Amino acid sequence: LAVLSAKLSTVYLFEAPLSGALTKASASATLSSVSVSVSGNEPICEACLANGFDNNNDGYDDLIVGTDHYNSTAKTDDGSAWVVRGKSSLPSGVLKTVATAQVVGYANSDAAGRSVGAGYVDGDSYADLLIGAPGFDVSVYTNAGAGALVYGPATGTYALTATSFPAGTGGFAGTTASGAMGTAGAIVGDLDGDLFDD
Repeated sequence: LAVLSAKLSTVYLFEAPLSGALTKASASATLSSVSVSVSGNEPICEACLANGFDNNNDGYDDLIVGTDHYNSTAKTDDGSAWVVRGKSSLPSGVLKTVATAQVVGYANSDAAGRSVGAGYVDGDSYADLLIGAPGFDVSVYTNAGAGALVYGPATGTYALTATSFPAGTGGFAGTTASGAMGTAGAIVGDLDGDLFDD
Protein backbone atom coordinates (compact mmCIF):
# COMPACT_ATOMS: atom_id res chain seq x y z
CA LEU A 1 0.00 0.00 0.00
CA ALA A 2 1.37 3.44 -0.98
CA VAL A 3 0.02 6.61 0.68
CA LEU A 4 1.22 10.08 -0.31
CA SER A 5 1.57 13.13 1.92
CA ALA A 6 1.86 15.95 -0.62
CA LYS A 7 2.74 18.50 2.05
CA LEU A 8 5.60 16.37 3.38
CA SER A 9 6.62 15.22 -0.13
CA THR A 10 6.78 11.64 1.10
CA VAL A 11 5.25 8.35 -0.01
CA TYR A 12 4.62 5.96 2.87
CA LEU A 13 4.80 2.27 1.94
CA PHE A 14 3.03 -0.39 3.99
CA GLU A 15 3.92 -4.06 3.51
CA ALA A 16 1.05 -6.58 3.50
CA PRO A 17 -0.58 -8.34 5.20
CA LEU A 18 -2.21 -5.33 6.83
CA SER A 19 -4.76 -4.97 9.58
CA GLY A 20 -5.96 -2.27 11.96
CA ALA A 21 -5.01 1.40 11.85
CA LEU A 22 -2.06 2.59 9.79
CA THR A 23 0.11 5.54 10.78
CA LYS A 24 3.21 7.25 9.43
CA ALA A 25 5.18 5.62 12.23
CA SER A 26 4.02 2.15 11.19
CA ALA A 27 5.11 2.55 7.55
CA SER A 28 7.46 -0.18 6.35
CA ALA A 29 9.39 2.24 4.13
CA THR A 30 9.29 5.80 2.81
CA LEU A 31 10.18 7.52 -0.46
CA SER A 32 10.89 11.23 -0.19
CA SER A 33 11.29 13.97 -2.78
CA VAL A 34 14.68 15.19 -3.90
CA SER A 35 14.57 17.92 -1.29
CA VAL A 36 11.78 17.75 1.24
CA SER A 37 10.27 21.07 2.24
CA VAL A 38 6.85 21.93 3.62
CA SER A 39 7.15 25.22 1.74
CA GLY A 40 6.70 23.34 -1.52
CA ASN A 41 10.23 22.82 -2.83
CA GLU A 42 10.05 20.01 -5.41
CA PRO A 43 6.98 18.32 -3.94
CA ILE A 44 5.53 15.04 -5.07
CA CYS A 45 2.35 16.04 -6.87
CA GLU A 46 -0.95 15.10 -5.34
CA ALA A 47 -2.08 12.36 -7.74
CA CYS A 48 1.18 11.20 -9.29
CA LEU A 49 1.59 7.58 -8.29
CA ALA A 50 1.26 4.51 -10.49
CA ASN A 51 1.91 0.95 -9.43
CA GLY A 52 0.88 -2.65 -10.10
CA PHE A 53 3.19 -3.15 -13.09
CA ASP A 54 6.55 -4.80 -13.72
CA ASN A 55 8.71 -2.58 -15.90
CA ASN A 56 11.76 -4.85 -15.97
CA ASN A 57 10.05 -8.28 -15.80
CA ASP A 58 11.88 -9.41 -12.67
CA GLY A 59 8.77 -10.64 -10.86
CA TYR A 60 8.47 -7.58 -8.59
CA ASP A 61 5.94 -4.80 -9.21
CA ASP A 62 7.39 -1.32 -9.63
CA LEU A 63 6.27 2.22 -8.76
CA ILE A 64 6.31 5.56 -10.60
CA VAL A 65 6.40 8.77 -8.57
CA GLY A 66 5.86 12.15 -10.24
CA THR A 67 7.48 15.37 -9.01
CA ASP A 68 6.10 17.99 -11.38
CA HIS A 69 7.91 20.87 -9.64
CA TYR A 70 11.31 19.18 -9.79
CA ASN A 71 14.12 21.55 -10.80
CA SER A 72 16.87 20.02 -12.90
CA THR A 73 20.12 21.83 -13.64
CA ALA A 74 19.47 25.52 -14.43
CA LYS A 75 15.72 24.92 -14.85
CA THR A 76 12.62 25.57 -12.76
CA ASP A 77 9.62 23.25 -12.60
CA ASP A 78 10.62 21.25 -15.67
CA GLY A 79 9.43 18.27 -13.64
CA SER A 80 10.39 14.63 -13.39
CA ALA A 81 8.98 11.16 -12.95
CA TRP A 82 10.95 8.49 -11.15
CA VAL A 83 10.78 4.70 -11.56
CA VAL A 84 11.39 2.80 -8.34
CA ARG A 85 12.00 -0.94 -8.68
CA GLY A 86 10.28 -3.42 -6.44
CA LYS A 87 12.43 -5.93 -4.60
CA SER A 88 12.25 -8.48 -1.78
CA SER A 89 12.40 -5.67 0.81
CA LEU A 90 10.47 -2.46 0.18
CA PRO A 91 12.59 0.31 -1.37
CA SER A 92 13.21 3.28 0.88
CA GLY A 93 15.06 6.58 0.65
CA VAL A 94 15.32 9.73 -1.45
CA LEU A 95 13.90 9.31 -4.95
CA LYS A 96 17.01 10.62 -6.70
CA THR A 97 19.03 7.87 -5.01
CA VAL A 98 16.52 5.01 -5.08
CA ALA A 99 15.09 5.42 -8.61
CA THR A 100 16.58 3.44 -11.49
CA ALA A 101 15.00 5.51 -14.28
CA GLN A 102 13.90 9.13 -14.66
CA VAL A 103 11.91 11.11 -17.24
CA VAL A 104 12.53 14.88 -17.13
CA GLY A 105 10.98 17.87 -18.86
CA TYR A 106 12.71 20.02 -21.44
CA ALA A 107 12.10 23.58 -20.29
CA ASN A 108 10.92 25.69 -17.37
CA SER A 109 7.36 24.88 -16.29
CA ASP A 110 6.97 21.74 -18.43
CA ALA A 111 5.70 20.00 -15.27
CA ALA A 112 6.74 16.53 -16.40
CA GLY A 113 5.37 13.95 -13.98
CA ARG A 114 2.06 15.79 -13.39
CA SER A 115 0.41 12.54 -14.50
CA VAL A 116 1.88 9.04 -14.59
CA GLY A 117 0.61 5.66 -15.70
CA ALA A 118 1.79 2.21 -16.69
CA GLY A 119 0.64 -0.82 -18.66
CA TYR A 120 1.54 -3.24 -21.43
CA VAL A 121 0.91 -1.48 -24.75
CA ASP A 122 3.34 -3.22 -27.11
CA GLY A 123 2.72 -6.87 -26.27
CA ASP A 124 5.99 -7.79 -24.59
CA SER A 125 6.48 -8.70 -20.94
CA TYR A 126 7.85 -5.30 -19.90
CA ALA A 127 5.42 -2.68 -18.64
CA ASP A 128 5.48 0.66 -20.45
CA LEU A 129 5.27 4.07 -18.79
CA LEU A 130 3.18 7.15 -19.57
CA ILE A 131 4.48 10.51 -18.30
CA GLY A 132 2.45 13.70 -18.75
CA ALA A 133 4.01 17.16 -19.15
CA PRO A 134 1.11 19.63 -19.50
CA GLY A 135 3.33 22.73 -19.61
CA PHE A 136 5.39 21.51 -22.57
CA ASP A 137 5.55 24.00 -25.49
CA VAL A 138 4.94 22.48 -28.93
CA SER A 139 6.33 24.70 -31.69
CA VAL A 140 4.44 28.01 -31.43
CA TYR A 141 1.83 26.54 -29.07
CA THR A 142 2.70 27.58 -25.51
CA ASN A 143 1.62 25.06 -22.87
CA ALA A 144 0.19 22.74 -25.49
CA GLY A 145 1.32 19.83 -23.33
CA ALA A 146 2.64 16.38 -24.10
CA GLY A 147 2.85 12.85 -22.87
CA ALA A 148 5.89 10.60 -23.25
CA LEU A 149 5.38 6.85 -23.63
CA VAL A 150 8.54 5.10 -22.42
CA TYR A 151 8.71 1.48 -23.53
CA GLY A 152 9.95 -0.96 -20.92
CA PRO A 153 12.38 -1.79 -19.58
CA ALA A 154 13.30 1.80 -18.65
CA THR A 155 16.78 2.58 -17.35
CA GLY A 156 18.71 5.82 -16.94
CA THR A 157 17.43 9.29 -17.81
CA TYR A 158 14.99 10.19 -20.57
CA ALA A 159 14.69 13.89 -21.37
CA LEU A 160 12.08 15.62 -23.51
CA THR A 161 13.58 17.77 -26.26
CA ALA A 162 12.28 20.84 -28.06
CA THR A 163 11.09 18.83 -31.05
CA SER A 164 10.79 15.19 -30.08
CA PHE A 165 10.37 12.60 -27.39
CA PRO A 166 13.40 10.84 -25.91
CA ALA A 167 15.03 7.96 -27.76
CA GLY A 168 13.26 4.70 -26.97
CA THR A 169 9.94 6.43 -26.42
CA GLY A 170 6.84 7.56 -28.25
CA GLY A 171 4.04 9.81 -27.17
CA PHE A 172 1.59 12.53 -28.06
CA ALA A 173 1.75 16.31 -28.19
CA GLY A 174 -0.89 18.98 -28.03
CA THR A 175 -1.69 21.25 -30.97
CA THR A 176 -3.48 24.07 -29.16
CA ALA A 177 -1.97 26.81 -27.02
CA SER A 178 -2.78 26.25 -23.33
CA GLY A 179 -4.31 22.89 -24.20
CA ALA A 180 -2.27 21.28 -21.37
CA MET A 181 -2.31 17.78 -22.85
CA GLY A 182 -0.90 15.39 -20.26
CA THR A 183 -2.60 17.01 -17.28
CA ALA A 184 -4.04 13.58 -16.64
CA GLY A 185 -3.38 10.30 -18.38
CA ALA A 186 -3.62 6.58 -17.85
CA ILE A 187 -2.96 3.29 -19.55
CA VAL A 188 -6.45 1.99 -18.95
CA GLY A 189 -6.19 -1.73 -19.67
CA ASP A 190 -7.34 -3.88 -22.57
CA LEU A 191 -10.55 -2.14 -23.64
CA ASP A 192 -10.97 -3.97 -26.95
CA GLY A 193 -9.91 -7.52 -25.99
CA ASP A 194 -6.88 -7.74 -28.28
CA LEU A 195 -4.45 -8.53 -25.40
CA PHE A 196 -2.79 -5.11 -25.61
CA ASP A 197 -3.43 -2.41 -23.01
CA ASP A 198 -5.00 0.80 -24.35
